[in-house]
Amino acid sequence: MAGEGLFFTGTVLKNNRNLLSEENSRQQLAMQQEQLEIQKQGAADKRKAQRQEGFKKSQSSYDLSSIQDPKLRLALANKVKELNKFSGDNWDNDDPEVQSQIQDMRSNITSLAQYASQVDTKMQLYNPLNEESNNLRYNQNEDGSRIIDSNYDAIISEIENNTFNSDARFASFNNDFDGQIKKDDTTPAYKAFFTENQGDFPGSDNNTYHGLLPGSKEKFLNDFKNDHIINASTNDFKSTQAEKTYTSGETFEIDGHYYTGLEAYLLEVEGQRNVDSIKESELARFIPGSESFNEEDHNKYVDYLGGKIWDRESKGIKSRLTGRAKPTQEEKKDKTKTWYKDKKSYLSVSQDFRKERFGDVKLKAGAYSGVKRFTININPEDLLDGQGKLRSNMAKAFNTYTNGQGGTREAEVYAVGLTSGNISVGLAEVGEIKVLVPMDNFSAIAAEQFKKASTARDLFMLSNPKGEGEEGESTTTTNPAPR
Repeated sequence: MAGEGLFFTGTVLKNNRNLLSEENSRQQLAMQQEQLEIQKQGAADKRKAQRQEGFKKSQSSYDLSSIQDPKLRLALANKVKELNKFSGDNWDNDDPEVQSQIQDMRSNITSLAQYASQVDTKMQLYNPLNEESNNLRYNQNEDGSRIIDSNYDAIISEIENNTFNSDARFASFNNDFDGQIKKDDTTPAYKAFFTENQGDFPGSDNNTYHGLLPGSKEKFLNDFKNDHIINASTNDFKSTQAEKTYTSGETFEIDGHYYTGLEAYLLEVEGQRNVDSIKESELARFIPGSESFNEEDHNKYVDYLGGKIWDRESKGIKSRLTGRAKPTQEEKKDKTKTWYKDKKSYLSVSQDFRKERFGDVKLKAGAYSGVKRFTININPEDLLDGQGKLRSNMAKAFNTYTNGQGGTREAEVYAVGLTSGNISVGLAEVGEIKVLVPMDNFSAIAAEQFKKASTARDLFMLSNPKGEGEEGESTTTTNPAPR
């Protein structure tokens, strides 16, 4: 059809989008995202800075430049590395156990550095190339190596293996180094033994003696042998003095003639004559290092020499009596009954003290003088039992007199007597108090204090049957301390 055209008969939709607004939103979101990234990066940088600062603060430094020995310095440097790695890994760890471990590691390194510095000084001093000490003689291992070097190697190993004990190593430091030097002693080592091994000891009779202690000889001979037997691997003595004692440093008198130790051995053990003119070649078998050295002869001679020195040195040290054992009550009664039966005809009262009271104790036929007044030292425990308040009164007075410090106090004996229980006693004045003291407390009093042919002397001799003249017992003491 002419003139006809196409027509849109549908609904026309209108586009209401605000393109400008959308663009603004996109730009704002991009800015927000950029800002967020900046914040994240800032936080990351801050955390990194904190980590770096924390790690830096956790690190420890030690100046090891003063330690010259390279092994010691390296061992310590490795310990510092271990500490810094552990503390760096745990810089922000607040666990108390972790922090305590870090602190312990730091303390151990400080202590170790102090010890290592001392070791370094000793190793420099005892370096074989050191002119000041290259002539020193060192204790050696069986293979001939220096014990000092073995101790040093053990220390390095302990540090590296984390088995180092600073307390133990500090305690053994002197022995580990200076103690392994053979010093040229001027006095034989055995000399001190005879002074150090004297003291008081109970005898088989229960009395107390002073002298060389029981077992001293066995100990001396054992110590002497250990000091003078050479090192089997090195044929070396422990000290120059030991070598001197072994070879020619000792002399002994035999039948009016003087001989060296070796000469005496040949004379007394091997029966050789004219030993004073013996040739050195004949002595070579005793001398370590010589081609003729015989270890069996060496050992026999050391045993002989030790015994010979013991006999010579101990000869003048006699055991002397220093205290008598108190007899039991039964021993006192039996001894006194026998004496009283044999001596009753000699009893005579020179002065009657029966009016004096001593608690429940009674004197038999009074008390007998015939004795010069003399003093003894006593304490309340020395009083005869059964004196009642006298003991307690003396104890109080004694405590006041000594200011509670104990000890003894002087008492003046003015008479002696015999109790109804047949116990020999002394009548003594302690200040204003009169007491009875068993006469066996007078063991150190000389018999001449008592009048001869007197009951007093007889009573004294009864309580001290051996009387005067015991070896080592004083015969002049007038102020003894009772046991």
